[in-house]
Amino acid sequence: MSAIEDVRKVIQDLVAPELKSLAIMVESGERESKLRDESLAKEEKLRDEMTHVKLEALSAKMDYQYASTMNALNLDKRIEVLERDKQSASA
Repeated sequence: MSAIEDVRKVIQDLVAPELKSLAIMVESGERESKLRDESLAKEEKLRDEMTHVKLEALSAKMDYQYASTMNALNLDKRIEVLERDKQSASA
């Protein structure tokens, strides 16, 4: 065997397996990164949906409180009474 063949053999025996190992590690890291990104996207979507539900519930609560307040104030009836009193006073 010549020196070149010996060096080639050493490279194939030592470096090639290391390169293969590094390639596998890179692929593993890429898969892990992809899974993490997908997980974060799902979490973000769920968070958005929960926020939407909370906003809808808050809007419904505000509508109920507005209706309840308006009902409690009886503005229509109070205006009717004031108009009647005004008409009675002017008559």
